[in-house]
Amino acid sequence: MQKEGKSVKECAGQVRKRPSALLTAISTFISSGRTATWDLHPQTVLPRPTASTVLQQQRRQLGRRPSHQLANDSSSSSIRALADPAAESAVEDLIPGVMTQRPQVVSFEDVAAAFTYTFDRFQQQAVEKFLAGHSVVVCAPTASGKTAIAEAAAIAVLARGQRVIYTTPLKALSNQKLVELRDRFGHETVGLQTGDASLNMDAQVVVMTTEILRNIMYRADAPSGEEAAPPVRATEDRLADVGMVVLDEVHYLGDPDRGSVWEEVIINCPTHIQLLCLSATVANPDDLGGWISEVHGTCETVVTRHRPIPLSWHYGHNVEERAEITPLPLQRLTREEKQFKGFGRAPVRMRKLDDQDDLSAMLGRDEGLARWRRIPDMPDLVLRLREADFLPAIWFIFSRAGCDTAAITLLQTGIKLVTTREQAIIDKELQALRELQPEAVRSEMVPALHNGITSHHAGCLPGWKGLIERLFQQGALKLVFATDTLAAGINMPARTTVISSLSRRRNVGHALLLHNELLQMAGRAGRRGFDTAGQCIILQNRYEEAEVALDIIARGPEPLQSQFSIGYNMVLNLLHRFTLPEAQAFVQRSFNAFLRGEGWRRKLAEIETMEERVRIMLDQVAASDGKDSSRGAAASYDKAKGRLKEERRALKLLMSQATDERGALATQTLGAAGLPHMVGLSLDPTNPDDFQLQPAMVVAQVSGLDNPSLSRLTDDDDRATQWLCLTSDNRMLIVQPQHIGGFVEGILGAAEGGRALLAVSQAADTHDAFGWRQSIGGFLSAPGTATTAAYAARIPGIEAITPLQLSQEMEEAVEQQQDRAAEARKAMLKLKAEAQAFSGPGPNRLRIKAESLQRRANEARESLEDQQGAGTWRSFQNIMAMLSQADALDGESIFQAGRASEAAAGAASGAAGAEARDSQRVQVLPLGDVARQINGTNELWLATVLTSPELQSLTPPQLAALLSGVTSEMGTRSSPTVRYEASATVVACMEALEPARLSLYQLQMAHGLEIPLAVDLRLAGLVEAWANGAAWKQIMQDCNLDDGDVARLFSRTADLLRQAAHCPGIEPDLRRAARRAMRDLDRPPISDLVM
Repeated sequence: MQKEGKSVKECAGQVRKRPSALLTAISTFISSGRTATWDLHPQTVLPRPTASTVLQQQRRQLGRRPSHQLANDSSSSSIRALADPAAESAVEDLIPGVMTQRPQVVSFEDVAAAFTYTFDRFQQQAVEKFLAGHSVVVCAPTASGKTAIAEAAAIAVLARGQRVIYTTPLKALSNQKLVELRDRFGHETVGLQTGDASLNMDAQVVVMTTEILRNIMYRADAPSGEEAAPPVRATEDRLADVGMVVLDEVHYLGDPDRGSVWEEVIINCPTHIQLLCLSATVANPDDLGGWISEVHGTCETVVTRHRPIPLSWHYGHNVEERAEITPLPLQRLTREEKQFKGFGRAPVRMRKLDDQDDLSAMLGRDEGLARWRRIPDMPDLVLRLREADFLPAIWFIFSRAGCDTAAITLLQTGIKLVTTREQAIIDKELQALRELQPEAVRSEMVPALHNGITSHHAGCLPGWKGLIERLFQQGALKLVFATDTLAAGINMPARTTVISSLSRRRNVGHALLLHNELLQMAGRAGRRGFDTAGQCIILQNRYEEAEVALDIIARGPEPLQSQFSIGYNMVLNLLHRFTLPEAQAFVQRSFNAFLRGEGWRRKLAEIETMEERVRIMLDQVAASDGKDSSRGAAASYDKAKGRLKEERRALKLLMSQATDERGALATQTLGAAGLPHMVGLSLDPTNPDDFQLQPAMVVAQVSGLDNPSLSRLTDDDDRATQWLCLTSDNRMLIVQPQHIGGFVEGILGAAEGGRALLAVSQAADTHDAFGWRQSIGGFLSAPGTATTAAYAARIPGIEAITPLQLSQEMEEAVEQQQDRAAEARKAMLKLKAEAQAFSGPGPNRLRIKAESLQRRANEARESLEDQQGAGTWRSFQNIMAMLSQADALDGESIFQAGRASEAAAGAASGAAGAEARDSQRVQVLPLGDVARQINGTNELWLATVLTSPELQSLTPPQLAALLSGVTSEMGTRSSPTVRYEASATVVACMEALEPARLSLYQLQMAHGLEIPLAVDLRLAGLVEAWANGAAWKQIMQDCNLDDGDVARLFSRTADLLRQAAHCPGIEPDLRRAARRAMRDLDRPPISDLVM
């Protein structure tokens, strides 16, 4: 019956043996006999499994899955249909169209029959638009059921005989999605490709990170030795059998660091592939859909603000020494705020309060208490959660140490949240992890885990995090303290989320959460099938109160903005793939370019509508007749505001005096201690209460250095009070005395200190005036060199620093002034309420509304103006010129391609057209060819390192150590303590690379590029020890890093080694060493990163 491949009978037999693998049988047939011809007799009937067989198999399969996941929640709204014989039959009915090479038109009813529940309206709309052949953008709240849309679309694509690529923004999400989709579609049908692992990559459904798909699209060249197709056609050929790409969490397109990847994927994606983009709530989904229609093909947008499980907001605070959970009065939001907080859409409907309502009275808040006294006691609040039946809960804390401390603190109180049966489940899962991955078990957290309490953050190994996620899904864990990384789509739906703070540290200090960030965390609450409502509790803390929460919620979702950025890798790949005019057309198709066009005009019209409403409101204010009592209350309020301003000015002056006192004490201490000396620097001026120190070494006074560039940057009077420092993360800083916040006991020996002074001074001499950057903290900074990196690695960690103590008189004065400022604020708030009460719905109230709306309009207009000023093509040309000077691109071909592009604007097609295309190409030189095939923060620097002859003599462990030093992602505030130093050979090799690094740095500075050139040997010795066979337990005992950080260090280094091993432009001997080093690093628990 079948000319080649497996027979229908064999495929059907496979289904009979294992009904849950029905789609695997489809895939097996498609892959083995896709080109076969068939001669089916009209009476031929394909054997089907019986209903009882299906039910028995599915009971076994579902019995292994948590009962929690059988509900229709956001991640489990999958094809549970296979537990229903009728649904199984519905999916199976799609097979004949595949088998006869005449794929039938799949209807929504066909797909919906494969599910055991009814689709929501927005889900049905999205699936119908996809089945009609369109790409689709789905914008819906967290936990609304977006995953079900992807699964329904996948059924249709598989039935058409095509493959599916499912992308996620994070490796952890990809690993989790692999497990989920294998449960849905069968083990053999689903594969994985991330930087850590590649499993079954030829499967019908492949899960991968978005970066991997981007790289596939750029690197679709023919294998070496074969005649290469044009790069564009090669990409289309490689993805020819792909029918759908799912871009899960597509709102990452707005991520400042990684968003450009999503834009590159969408622009590069072959037009025969349908895109299914799943997004959390954003303000402008139509912009995203419109842009995709313009650059890829017709795209429909489906938007819902509805949450199947509504979310209730609460405020957690102390009332009369007892933790209380009080509903937040969201109805205080004004009609104008609701109208415009979603750029013309009102996402929620709320009852409007009387104008005299007072927030403090509604919350039962005692304004006489200082903020810190209104912070609820954590154990007490946990008991309130249990009393209110608000468990299980996820408690978000923006600190790993804070998460761990919270879990241990609850353990010490003796609070136990689990039953004996749940504790048995925990013990069973924990024992299984001990047997499979003993290194992943966090022994210090096991006692808390037994009580149903634990922490979850990036410092844990994936095996431990997987354990936490499984136990939480099974309902065996009741409380998880987590950082915000858990909000990024990980499948851990809870009944309640607790938000500990409404602000978090960013690159420029502390800042309030965005509306989208808050909703991403809050949206984890509410389990479909279990809860009638999700609960989100926002806690009182030292810095924010309930008013801040209301303001963030009232803002509504932020618009998705383009983060399209031009870098070395993009420029080199585009020029390898396209002609110069085609590369220009590519960068001008970005989402940013779209927003400056049609989308920009639409937003401008919405802003003008907001501003017109403001004008109308202000006209009403001007026409109103005020009352004497209103004016009197307003005058008292203005006077109170003036007093508060004066008290805050006095506090600021006192804080300045305290800073000067600390600076004088630092100067005196340094004078007595001698130089160089180890210190702790306080570099964050934005939050004096958040006192964190950066370990550093003070080398010399600037006045004692003979450095012309520093002389131009500093005044004569300043140089006597400025100090040149080297930080532990290998930065050179010029600081004032007030930046010195602590000291380390002891001094360096004369010889060691002299060598350090010489190394740092010489490094400072390599930078001209443009090489130093002024920081908002009032200090100058410049990157260190390979030589200074060796000294930076020896600077003691933060635990060795003793903070400077202010005088008792100064501390008391500051504290008293803080109290006076708090009292002035309390009085001002009271008079503000009285003024508003007198004014009623009249002028003052209306003026406040107008001011609020005007601020939103101003912010939106400023954002649009920023987008309008972008010049992506100019950035492209600048980097192209820089790459030419670095010998990564051929400069002559750039010139010739530019001339040919102008001359060939109207060139004819055919031979002349093809000839013209060749003349418009820019030649990528060997260094550039390596850089385009390497991924990292600075691909040109990595390519320079990997093509350097200095690396040829390194052993595999030494190679791993050196490459870890040029890929370091340790933050500037990190203070690792490691007992292993990099070997002398590695340090010497890094120093030999310094001239090339300095040359590249100067080229970047000349072109205005600030792309990091990593040189950090602090952890190189750790990598070298692991590659030489050190045990994991010993490694962790010899450093102060979290397990997850060490695992990522080794994994990131192995990933670069893997790239080097497969890069043809690198010397064969070095590629062999890279393969060996990669194998040395890839052992448990690093080899266990994929669960």
